[in-house]
Amino acid sequence: MSLDGLIAEIETIRARIEKHRNTLAEYEIRTRTALVDPMLRALGWDPSDPSLVCLEMKLPKGDGRADYVLLYPGPKRKPAVIIETKKLDLDLENLKIQRQLRNYAYDNEVNYAALTDGDRWQLYKVFEQREQDRLVASISLTTDAPPDCALQLQWLWRSNHIFGGQARQPITPLSPIVQPVDELSPPDPPPLVDAILLSSLTPATHDKAPLFVICPDGSYLKTYRHSEGRKPKGHWNKLLMQVFGWLVDQGHFKEDDIPFSRARNKYLVDRKPIMGPRNPKHDTSKVVRGYYLATHAKPRILHERALLLIDKFGQDLPPFRVSNTPPEDRTLLK
Repeated sequence: MSLDGLIAEIETIRARIEKHRNTLAEYEIRTRTALVDPMLRALGWDPSDPSLVCLEMKLPKGDGRADYVLLYPGPKRKPAVIIETKKLDLDLENLKIQRQLRNYAYDNEVNYAALTDGDRWQLYKVFEQREQDRLVASISLTTDAPPDCALQLQWLWRSNHIFGGQARQPITPLSPIVQPVDELSPPDPPPLVDAILLSSLTPATHDKAPLFVICPDGSYLKTYRHSEGRKPKGHWNKLLMQVFGWLVDQGHFKEDDIPFSRARNKYLVDRKPIMGPRNPKHDTSKVVRGYYLATHAKPRILHERALLLIDKFGQDLPPFRVSNTPPEDRTLLK
């Protein structure tokens, strides 16, 4: 389809949203059928062609099932792009939704991902090193100009498959075709060793923590204390401390974020010792990077606190992972 054809399709979808918004917003299947499917066809990805698009695909790794998986050509049917859809007008800024998409892509080594409610489209390059480079395009068909939407959606245009450069640029001249999709191969993700998502854990009371936290920059942080002649055991409070310390070191948690509450009048991070709710004289915190961090709790609670900090201060990062296997490259071990 030509650029003019893509603009015309965007205008059609835009008018459909404005006319039938309430009906389309009731169910996700209506959003997909009336808004997402036509857009993908206009971009060269026919959802009815299994060689191009796999619907409700059970992903090879993890428990995820993606709404749409756009496929690289060839018999191996490798995922090129994972698309997660929500019903029209659902809040795409929801951290749980964003983390779900990010985990799907990261777990399955897919560099490109998109989140949409049929009107708004957010397009991501998952393995970009810098946080600000991961969101490559964000548009609304009903509020942005159709030509501008068409230009940004070239990131998904199959005939171009442009996933680089600037998201916004003048409409004319049209960005040249960089490389046909048939010549592309899936990107190489950062190497991982025996690792699973931190968010996938469900620790019980007596469960030991994994021995290493793998941070978004690839560094391994130990959760165990050195004991000469003994097998190392991971500690959940140490895991929480390592996650928080990394967020502080990388500038994601700042002085202005103090105090940080986990619930009403219950602080997770403060400038002063955090006393227990039952015993106001009992200090339940440890000092990490000059701040007091509440570390006295059961494994499940400590795990939840680590995820809370990540969701609040590291939501745009690749997910934290854990492992019991040290890295082959010892320079990654901190």
